[in-house]
Amino acid sequence: SVLNIRALSYEDMKEAIELKIHCWTEELQGVADNDLEFDSEFFFWTDWMYKAKEHHDIRILLGAYQEETLAGVLFSSIAEVFDGEYAFELNGLWVKEDYRGQGIAKKLIQAAAIQFEKEGFKDMIAYCHHLAPSNAFYKHLGGKVIRTEKQMDGRLEVDIFKIPIHQLLSGDL
Repeated sequence: SVLNIRALSYEDMKEAIELKIHCWTEELQGVADNDLEFDSEFFFWTDWMYKAKEHHDIRILLGAYQEETLAGVLFSSIAEVFDGEYAFELNGLWVKEDYRGQGIAKKLIQAAAIQFEKEGFKDMIAYCHHLAPSNAFYKHLGGKVIRTEKQMDGRLEVDIFKIPIHQLLSGDL
């Protein structure tokens, strides 16, 4: 079936946030409890999606749909300058278990990268828990760890990856 990638609407955000919360336990790998709460996450991310101009930001939120079923989501914005002067940040990338291994995450990243490249951006930054299954995915994409930091009161080691956009858009992935 055909994969359709499109911008997320306010109406799509309920399902996108439910997917984020569902995937968070897997990302934490038992290092910390999943204490995300739907209402606060929904409010934060819907507020965030509409305040890009106010914060001189570009915020791209995408959904990947198989037929009408949400398979995965991506949230992205301009990265902090200390991570890369011409970089965008992957603020979130989650794919439902049933749809993994089909290249959906890569297609979402490429869709965002195309839009950011048009704006002059050169790299993608991704923060990923060191123990998370997705850590290997960013290495597979050619990501280089530019630094590591501790989050969640020092319990969670996070790798910060930098990947050139041209590498994300090449056919070699």
